[in-house]
Amino acid sequence: MDMEDHNSDYGTDGGSNEDRQNVASLSRRTALSLFGVGGLGLATGTAGANSGHSGDQGNQPFYDWREDVDAHGHAIEDLGSLSTSDNPTAIRDFAGENLAVDDGVLNAEVPDATDSREELDVVHVDEYGAEGDGETDDTEAIQAAVDDLADNDKTGILTFTAGNHYSVTDTITVDVRYVRGIEGNNARVFTSADVVVFRIKGSHTGTANPTGTTDETQVHEMHPFIENIRISSEMTEATELVGTGIEVEGTFGLRVNQCQLLNLRNGLVFTGNNRNPIVSENNIWHCLDYGVWFDGGDIHQTNMNNNHISYCRIAIYMPDPSIHDLQLVGNDIESSSTPPTVDYIIHAEGSGHLEGLQLVGNTIEDHRDLEQGGNITLDGSEMTLKQVHIIGNELGNAALGDIELHGTDDVVIANNTFDDSAADSWAVIIGERNDALSIVGNTVKSGGNFIHVDGGDNFIGRFQIANNSFGDSAGGKILIENVRIFDCQIVNNNIRDESGDGWAVDISNDIGYLRNFQFTGNNLRVDGGDSGARISADEETLLILKNNTARGVSGTDFDFPDHEDGNVIVRDNISN
Repeated sequence: MDMEDHNSDYGTDGGSNEDRQNVASLSRRTALSLFGVGGLGLATGTAGANSGHSGDQGNQPFYDWREDVDAHGHAIEDLGSLSTSDNPTAIRDFAGENLAVDDGVLNAEVPDATDSREELDVVHVDEYGAEGDGETDDTEAIQAAVDDLADNDKTGILTFTAGNHYSVTDTITVDVRYVRGIEGNNARVFTSADVVVFRIKGSHTGTANPTGTTDETQVHEMHPFIENIRISSEMTEATELVGTGIEVEGTFGLRVNQCQLLNLRNGLVFTGNNRNPIVSENNIWHCLDYGVWFDGGDIHQTNMNNNHISYCRIAIYMPDPSIHDLQLVGNDIESSSTPPTVDYIIHAEGSGHLEGLQLVGNTIEDHRDLEQGGNITLDGSEMTLKQVHIIGNELGNAALGDIELHGTDDVVIANNTFDDSAADSWAVIIGERNDALSIVGNTVKSGGNFIHVDGGDNFIGRFQIANNSFGDSAGGKILIENVRIFDCQIVNNNIRDESGDGWAVDISNDIGYLRNFQFTGNNLRVDGGDSGARISADEETLLILKNNTARGVSGTDFDFPDHEDGNVIVRDNISN
């Protein structure tokens, strides 16, 4: 705006009161958004000029503006330097962060966005003699590239040429103090020997607590990575697969991202002590033994998300674990007819400690090939196994069952769908000594039966089966036997049994006692079936059996204990 335009807008009397008020009411943020950071000097200069005006207009923006003087009428060239004193911190104001004053000029500083990887040496295996032609043994050349960093006390990234095929016949040992990352560029590293291809080693033996973590780990070893590499055996026939893709020990914050581990004996193995690994967006495919193997080590705070893990004898295996806080989120985990022996999909067994297992939002499917147990089989008979959440997964196609639990504490099975399993399978199988178990809000769409509890004369306590539902062709049976039960609720379920055989709900075979037990508000649909619900125990204490309905029962609708004032309530159960 020049002086002529300004005077024509406001005249000598400064314009109308409404005009002046509208301009004066502009907030500092709005003014800056109009002028931009570069106009900051204009906005502050005009305000200052008007504050020195002695007429009756007061402190009005732009009134009688003069561009060559400051707020007190001094020439601008005599203003002096604008500076900050005793405060090196960048100015932060309403106009944005990282503002600073330099020689009287207010500048916006752009934070340094340099990737820290650019500060590392890049060590290319081809420069050490690796051919990558699919025929030459590149083991020594790759190891030489790794060792060069350690020998010269440098840190760097090991890289490969895209499209090359590197043959190795022995283990490449990688020290994360010197090799901060492996960038595969989608190159293939393959082996014909039954060896570990990459052994990733750190020195971390402590916890994830900052006060219990050595300076060596925090400064030199934290957050190594393996990305975009394909590791496989030379063979593709299932019975001939050899080699382990990646073995990890003593690491802190390892990231394994966007890798392909395929046609191997084992895909990814954790052993020893590891903290805070992140395994994401990998394809772990066709492993003769294990896709991901937690080999008895001590591992905490593990995130595994958005991976595809399939065609393995056991997709995720946890023998004798010391595992805390393992999160499996958004993965596709399946098994099928190859390799020829398929035992489990997710399996924990042996002695040890498994606490804080989260299986959320995964697809977990057998294709009628499992030979040992359920798609998810967690056996805490000899270990501490607690705080397990199995929530929002899609499970199905099971030969024997979808979820099988033994010896667990504090388990939630909620909002899962079970679909198209074998007719004689069970969605949930509960074995001995399970405490504090909630099975809530699940949907069985079709296939096998719902819940089978066989406690082996042991107990189940604090047990809840609530708000589950069954669709067409679902085998909705609930069978509970050989167990003592206390603090149990089976409430508000839609139970559908089209098998035409036996009871839809049977809690009667060798039940030692039922204490503080409720069976209420359930809807039984027994199309062509023989019987509705049967409940009895050697000892019956504080039972409530009421408000249930049964439809389509050709035989007995409800076989319940007799009403007993103050101890057993049986009422308002109806059928047609």
